[in-house]
Amino acid sequence: MNKTARPTSARVISALFNILRSSSLCGAHVLDLFAGTGSVAWRALEQGAASALCVESDADRANAVSRKFADAGLAPRASCVRGDVRRVLPRLAKSAPPREFGVVFADPPYCAGWGAALPPLLADNWSVVRPGGVFVFEHSSREPAADFLTARDDRIYGETVLSFYWKRDVSES
Repeated sequence: MNKTARPTSARVISALFNILRSSSLCGAHVLDLFAGTGSVAWRALEQGAASALCVESDADRANAVSRKFADAGLAPRASCVRGDVRRVLPRLAKSAPPREFGVVFADPPYCAGWGAALPPLLADNWSVVRPGGVFVFEHSSREPAADFLTARDDRIYGETVLSFYWKRDVSES
């Protein structure tokens, strides 16, 4: 297993937040799956998110992200859970009260099968995305994302693809 984090590039983070800024970030609760260094959650908080929950399977990285939030005085609004996304996501979907996030971001390890596995996993736990919210899946262009519940909007940055899946707000009908 590769223990080295592959942080989302500055170019991709800038593009991501330019897209999210106008629509769904301000006041949102953000879920950062495969959080690594926590840079996406950190940036979301800087850009006006109400809270951020990171999920990271590596103990050292999860502890470092938690310390970073605590040292910055963000611990009441930001936290990092150590665990496998395949277990944590269903727990969040079934929790009481229900956990809903305006933005769910996932940046799993490239070319490790997540292009096929992650969209169905999120589809099974779609309740974690609030109506009007978005699931953003960062993946390699060499590992396309599987079909999902809703149409997607792909943005390509070199070999990195950001796939946006917007959850329709029932009041928009």
